[in-house]
Amino acid sequence: DTSSGTCSQISDWMGGDVREFGCDAFLCPPGTWAPQGRLMSYDETCESCGDDFTLWGRTECNGSMSNAQREREILLNFYNVMGGRNWKVDDGWLELDQEICEWYGIGCDSTTGRVNSIILRNNGLSGTIPTDLFDLPFLQILNLESNDITFDFAPVANANRLKSLDLSSTGLDSISGVRALSSLPNLTFLSVASNQLQGTLPQGLFELSQLEELNLSHNGFSGSLSSLIGGMTNLKRFVIDANELTGQLPPELGNVIPLQEFSAAENEFSG
Repeated sequence: DTSSGTCSQISDWMGGDVREFGCDAFLCPPGTWAPQGRLMSYDETCESCGDDFTLWGRTECNGSMSNAQREREILLNFYNVMGGRNWKVDDGWLELDQEICEWYGIGCDSTTGRVNSIILRNNGLSGTIPTDLFDLPFLQILNLESNDITFDFAPVANANRLKSLDLSSTGLDSISGVRALSSLPNLTFLSVASNQLQGTLPQGLFELSQLEELNLSHNGFSGSLSSLIGGMTNLKRFVIDANELTGQLPPELGNVIPLQEFSAAENEFSG
């Protein structure tokens, strides 16, 4: 939120630049740019790019920007949309002289320098995850556990290197679009534990045959465990504790040969 009222409340931010130049001293708004991505002097303006890109803090309009610059802009947009000013820790995120690999919660490949992990568990994030976050081409790990977020599974299909997705304790009340993850060949870990999920287990979950670990515990899932579980032939750990599941366990569960841990306490299974 970059309304004038909000900026007046943080006028001492950015070394007092917000007091001098208003909200544009924080980040140039979408569709504009400045050499440093924000105003730092009276000689600068956030100039129009003449496009409809939704990124904040752009440092150029050029469509052929470098990989590093594109990743920086995606992350700055993520910071702004997810209430970065109110995060518990945001070290480095608005430091223009720091590489993005040094920002709190960001990990990079030691060889390529490209962003490969975002781990911001319990850090005060709020809002809807911007879809372009999944345009980070080397993203492998995304952990947003214990933040109050809104999440759409469809755009995740763009992150084809993603291996681990942790959305535990994020306030999710639906995973109806989870089938989109079936196109991610490297995804081996998914957790939606400790949310507000109810109803029968979505069929799309059982289409995630690449998973090795699935945690659905501490929700309100009801009904029976589908025989489709037998198709999840890579599953090593399956946790469904503390739900409201009933009926008999399907014999197809025996088809999941790699299964090492099956935890289903605090349900109402029979037989």
